[in-house]
Amino acid sequence: MIYGNLKEQKIVKELIEKNKSPILIIGPEGVGKFSFVLEFIKDKDYEKIIFNSPERSFKIDSARFLVSLSQRKSKKRIIVINDVHKFSYPSPQIIQGPLLKTLEETPSETIFILITHKQHKILPTIRSRSIQVKFGLVSKEETLKFLKENNFNDEEINYALNFYPHQPGKALKLLTEKKKLEIFRQFIINQDFDLENLKNYFNLNEFLENYILFKRNELLKKINKPLTKEIYHLKEALDLYYNSDYNLNFELQLANLILNN
Repeated sequence: MIYGNLKEQKIVKELIEKNKSPILIIGPEGVGKFSFVLEFIKDKDYEKIIFNSPERSFKIDSARFLVSLSQRKSKKRIIVINDVHKFSYPSPQIIQGPLLKTLEETPSETIFILITHKQHKILPTIRSRSIQVKFGLVSKEETLKFLKENNFNDEEINYALNFYPHQPGKALKLLTEKKKLEIFRQFIINQDFDLENLKNYFNLNEFLENYILFKRNELLKKINKPLTKEIYHLKEALDLYYNSDYNLNFELQLANLILNN
């Protein structure tokens, strides 16, 4: 079961049943957008094509492959693209152009479901061409229930809820990547850490996300104390986070954070 966003789940189900396309599902990471779609279509009698990659971007060859797939004859086909914003290198215009053309020219037997938490990286023409369904954050109670069902103990659950109280998928990922969690805790507790090890387990974007959430928790603990220094550090980390897609040097940016801490 995918917790939260039941109204939005119902809307998506109805759109698929009515053969509407393309459907653009937007919303925060870790709220079950992709998991819900996979769960709903798994028993459907469609040809199912899933685009999902841990890489930071889809290559131009992926866009071309998508075009060729959509042109094949099929009784009924559903194409799911998770993190569709990854079609953005070397530029959204270059790589999303073929996708737009495909969406406009694909036969009605094919349903496209596009999923993203970065809708600002999707071409306006694709957004306007799509039926948009917006998922929101999940309640803390539902996240707690989800983590209990995955057999985490109370200490683990409380730790994860400090970071992701409304994003059960992110909370689950935090607790299941135990080595990464251990390395981050080591960094927080003691800055005499193994930098190479940190770089092996984190990219800059991932590290900054965890660092920002940690700083947020520190701010909440000091709510009745002077906050100027903590706010400055949080703003600095946020600025880096929003620019971390631009191949910034991990080691240099981490050093800056530590020196200014």
